[in-house]
Amino acid sequence: MRRAGLLLLLALLPGCYEGWTPPSQSGTPAPPSPPSPPGPPAKALGYLLFEPITMAANAIQSDTCFPATGIRTFRSNEWTERISQLTTALGNIASTLETVPIDVDASDCTTLATVQAAAVNSTPWGSDPSPESDTSGKPLIHLKAVFWESQPATTPPAAVTATDWAAWQALEAAGRSAKSLTYFVLSDGSSGYFTTWQNAQPPAQTMSGTPINQVDPTSAGITARDSTVASDTAALVAWVQGQAQ
Repeated sequence: MRRAGLLLLLALLPGCYEGWTPPSQSGTPAPPSPPSPPGPPAKALGYLLFEPITMAANAIQSDTCFPATGIRTFRSNEWTERISQLTTALGNIASTLETVPIDVDASDCTTLATVQAAAVNSTPWGSDPSPESDTSGKPLIHLKAVFWESQPATTPPAAVTATDWAAWQALEAAGRSAKSLTYFVLSDGSSGYFTTWQNAQPPAQTMSGTPINQVDPTSAGITARDSTVASDTAALVAWVQGQAQ
């Protein structure tokens, strides 16, 4: 009888039935798991076509295109740095970034037929994704960015000075939320083709960077150039992002 009672008591103890969890040794419950970190912020823009316009390597080495021989390396590195930083930063705010460089060869630096051809090109993205494929519902941006020294004293054709180039005209005609922007960094203070183009643009859709006219190839000068490029990049990207508002 006593043996049966002992067995019954053991059966009733909490450690002997399924589903019982022993307390922690400290007597306090374990803390909850930390929340998952938030995902990346939503990108403000849909499709962004970025067309940087500058001299090809052979034009930079041409006395006709770039007569300031002593600053060729400095300026070439500046333009490369600007375009590289912008490509990275713009990719952070656009759902799709398509970069299509417009490099002007030495044979074309006085007539700029390459720029006119880009202006009338209805499919500058080629076989890459087109803005028509964007389904985000966010603005579709075309950013033309000019980096130049010693601009030619010629007049740009109407196709170039048009606020919207051919591809973006077609998007707007199709009812898409499309906007064209133009950015200029004209280094030597001369006037001509690009200043005429710049003056023809709506102020609200045009921005200028900081020209580095005092070229200093020393370590201190390069540090100053890097700072200017970084500051210009941040300002331009903030401006482009604001176009989504």
